[in-house]
Amino acid sequence: MSLNTAETRQSFPFAYEKVFDGLISILEPAGFAVKSQDRLIGRILASAGMSGFSWGEDVAIQVQKTSDNSTDIFIQSNLKVGFNLTASSKNAQNAERIIGALSNFLQTGGRNVAESVAAAPSAQSSPPKDDPTLSYRRCAVRCALLAFLGLSLLAVSNAEGQKNCRKGIPCGNTCIAANKVCHIGTPATPATTSPAPARSDSTAVAQEGMAWVASSRGHAYYRRGCSAANRLSPANRIYFHTEEAAQQAGYHRSASRGC
Repeated sequence: MSLNTAETRQSFPFAYEKVFDGLISILEPAGFAVKSQDRLIGRILASAGMSGFSWGEDVAIQVQKTSDNSTDIFIQSNLKVGFNLTASSKNAQNAERIIGALSNFLQTGGRNVAESVAAAPSAQSSPPKDDPTLSYRRCAVRCALLAFLGLSLLAVSNAEGQKNCRKGIPCGNTCIAANKVCHIGTPATPATTSPAPARSDSTAVAQEGMAWVASSRGHAYYRRGCSAANRLSPANRIYFHTEEAAQQAGYHRSASRGC
C-alpha cells in the first residue's frame, strides 16, 4: 500500500442498518461530502475538502454484515493529487475521525450528531469556511512553491547539459559543435500539422440503444433513466444492451425502486 492510500477496518457490535445509517448521519457533519451511497451493496463514497497540507482526499467506505448484531466497516482514503509526504497522515486521520464519530453516535443511540462528531479526533487542519483570506494565502503559497520547483528543475537540467559540453558549445540544455550556430531563443517557423480529428462523445455513443447501466466502482446495474442510475458518476458509467450482458459482467440487478 502506498503513502497516498490508507486502509482501515473496524468492527462494531451493532446491526448493519444502524451502522450504515450512522455513517450517513455523521459523515457530512464530520467534514466529508457524501458523493454516493448504495445500501444494497453497503458502499459509500465521500470526499474531504482541501486543508493546509492536502488538496483533499477521496474516501470509500464498505459496510459488511458479519452477524445480526455485528458489522464491519472498511475505510480507504486516497489523496486526490499525487504524492504528498506532508499530507500522507491525513488518510489515517480521516479514518480515525469517521470511526470515532460513528462509535460515539452508536453508543449514544444517535441522539446528538453534533456532540458525537465534536468528540471524535479531528482530521481537518483547514481554516474555517468563513475565512477566505487565509485559504487564498495558502493557495498562493502552494502555487509559488510549485513554480519554484519547476524553475529549479529547469535550471538544473540546463546546467547539467552545459557542464557536459566539453568539445563544443552549450546550446540550451544540450551541446552542439563549435562551428554551429545555436538557434535557441530565435523565432522558429511554426510546423504545419494536420488538424486532429474531432473527438466523439464516447458517452453518447455508448448510451445509444443500451437499456441498462452500471458503475465501474459498484456491483449493481440499473435501468437507464431511473433515479438511482441518474446518480451514478458519468465518468464511471458502463452500459449494457441486455440484463444478461450486465450479469455476465458480474453485476446484479439493483433493488432500488423503479430500477
